[in-house]
Amino acid sequence: MISILFGLISHTPLVILRAISFVLTKLLIMFGSKQFEITKSNIKHCFGNKNELIHKSFSETIEMSLMFPFIWGKKNNYKELLDPNYIDKKNLDDGKPKLFFTLHMGCVDMLVFILSELLSQINILYTPVKNVRLEKKLKSIRERGGAQMLPATTKGVKDLYKSFLANESLLIASDLVPHDKGCLLYTSDAADEEDSVDLGGRRI
Repeated sequence: MISILFGLISHTPLVILRAISFVLTKLLIMFGSKQFEITKSNIKHCFGNKNELIHKSFSETIEMSLMFPFIWGKKNNYKELLDPNYIDKKNLDDGKPKLFFTLHMGCVDMLVFILSELLSQINILYTPVKNVRLEKKLKSIRERGGAQMLPATTKGVKDLYKSFLANESLLIASDLVPHDKGCLLYTSDAADEEDSVDLGGRRI
């Protein structure tokens, strides 16, 4: 079922996915969805009552929820989100180990594919999904280009440290907090697991 869903979304043109995202955003706002109310509460808490920012944040959250399966479901779909010839213009594999820091949600999943193509080896610290079947599927997708995914657990951090000492290239999300609980994959339910979570439809 997961593979079918990813396949359907990944074969849908981006312009149609963005149109679906636009309509879905309007409907969720109109009907006062739980996710929208949480986003509104988070933005107000941090920045005050800024309706434009609230709507923009929620709109991008909904669009991102379609972009993930779009890049997961088809090998080179991530390139459609990059500038033309971006990969061809880059040359990172000079034999020297590299340490990359990035933001967490979204950026890591793009860089998994980009760095797998630009480097012969890359280790990436990430938060596994709690759903075992989904985690197995996502891990195989993320590692299909040669990357090694290291869970943000005690063991994963130890493995990351060992790879650092072995002069291997690393990618770390600078806002990722290692723990052994797992990730609920960007749902509002994540708010019940942690004291603070991101603004993308979840409580802080």
